Amino acid sequence: MPDLVVEVLSPSTERVDRMEKFQEYAQAGVQEYWIVDPDRGTIEVYTLERAAYRPLGVWHKGQKARSTLLQGFEVTVDDILSF
Repeated sequence: MPDLVVEVLSPSTERVDRMEKFQEYAQAGVQEYWIVDPDRGTIEVYTLERAAYRPLGVWHKGQKARSTLLQGFEVTVDDILSF
């Protein structure tokens, strides 16, 4: 299983990504879970603590999302959403 997963939401997958995969990845031990929401213009980052995800933060356009897993890694939300 990977240490980091990044999901890009779409209307047809949002429920699965936010509910089912969220729980499955936590149970599998994925250390960090990023949810990119193009409709809201956000990146949400969750970190695994005691087998459950805790929110690290929600970043919006003009901000930089960051990782605790990859020390020093930051990405501008606009750069991710421009693809």
